[in-house]
Amino acid sequence: MRDALHKFRTGRIPLARMIGAALFDGSAPCSDERLVEAYKSEALSLVPSSVREMPGARAILQGFAAAGTRMAIFSNGWPELQRAKAAALSFPGPVITSSDVAAWKPQPLAFARAMTWLQFSPPRTVYVGDQPEVDVAGAKAAGMLAVWAGLETKRYPPDVQRPDATIRTLSELPAVVAALSARTPAL
Repeated sequence: MRDALHKFRTGRIPLARMIGAALFDGSAPCSDERLVEAYKSEALSLVPSSVREMPGARAILQGFAAAGTRMAIFSNGWPELQRAKAAALSFPGPVITSSDVAAWKPQPLAFARAMTWLQFSPPRTVYVGDQPEVDVAGAKAAGMLAVWAGLETKRYPPDVQRPDATIRTLSELPAVVAALSARTPAL
């Protein structure tokens, strides 16, 4: 199940194949659309009881918003779930998924299309993610600044391009974004 979920999150298999691998311990897509829809329905119904705000997140987002910092979520996850999770947390920005831009992270094309959609400038965009191979490598390849959210105790893989900054706690994010923004010339 974990392997299938990881492959889905990194854009290597579609949702129906992930469900097929999880439910039937195989690599074939789930061919029963009713099971796929049941999975989606169950996942969406669990959002209110399972999605929890990280301590301090609301204040950090409010601080960014007050400073005029534009924010968005860009995820490989399926659109309805990502938007439901963002809504449950009162995230103030748009939510874009790989399905929306028809390309998956870590492909630079996925990041480029998301930035075009959002009208963000790559060299002035700070992308924060927790998956080095997907988030940091993809953002760097697309010309963005990358922050690794190493909020867990795992180590950064030595064979993946280094991020511009690393945070170990969410409270470090505003200072890191300010420092990265200060060293990037205005366009």
